[in-house]
Amino acid sequence: MRRERSFLFDFLQGLWRHLAEAGQPPTVEITDVSRHRTELQVGPHSLVLDTRSKLITKNGARYLRFEEIRSIDVVYLRPTEHRPEQWKVKLRTSRLWAKTLLTTTDDADASILAARLSTLTGRRVYSY
Repeated sequence: MRRERSFLFDFLQGLWRHLAEAGQPPTVEITDVSRHRTELQVGPHSLVLDTRSKLITKNGARYLRFEEIRSIDVVYLRPTEHRPEQWKVKLRTSRLWAKTLLTTTDDADASILAARLSTLTGRRVYSY
């Protein structure tokens, strides 16, 4: 019985923490910069941009190679009655496909991430 209470308590505590953080926008923080490597903390995710291997990793796993990226898109989403205004940073890999790196309510965070990605990958930033 004690084990069940412990599991239930841990589960509810984790759920409460998740719900409390869900309403907060993720932030972008540059945690490490060297000549060939930039590490960013994007909300709960670790993003590493390595210019030697020309690779982007997210949470330690391969995410994209630089040559796969066609452009960096910053997309503005108007506010609705259900959500505030938002910006998304997407890595466009083809006309139809793009991977979203960040959705935030802070336009500065979206701009910082897009500019850093553009500087390291050499790809253009488009905003719409």
